[in-house]
Amino acid sequence: MSCPDLRDQAAYDGQPASIGAARSFLDAFLTHVSLCQVLPQRQWEAARLVVSELVTNAVRHTPGPCVVTLTVSGTELMIEVTDLSTSPLLPEAHGPSRIGRHGLEIVVALCQSLTTHPAPSGKTVAARLSIG
Repeated sequence: MSCPDLRDQAAYDGQPASIGAARSFLDAFLTHVSLCQVLPQRQWEAARLVVSELVTNAVRHTPGPCVVTLTVSGTELMIEVTDLSTSPLLPEAHGPSRIGRHGLEIVVALCQSLTTHPAPSGKTVAARLSIG
């Protein structure tokens, strides 16, 4: 059994505390989803990591606030982060000597898709995950 489509949104000021707040927002959203659909712990943790990495990128690399939109449709979760930067979010090339900056690589590995598209005043990064 799956839930009817659900959607929620939260705005953050772009400060470092936004990262933890976005994780808490995701947890509350998925708790609601879990009332009508079984969510494997592994998928829940993957979603927490994805929202953390996307909001971290928004906080570190863009000016100002960001908005997180969560949508569940069937067994898919869409995590969208909209920020004020028009620069696309691109994973760095693989480099065995690179230290750090692997978050986006991890997001790509966990998600069915990761896209960036223009928003009215910036961009939206959308990650699609299977949660079923």
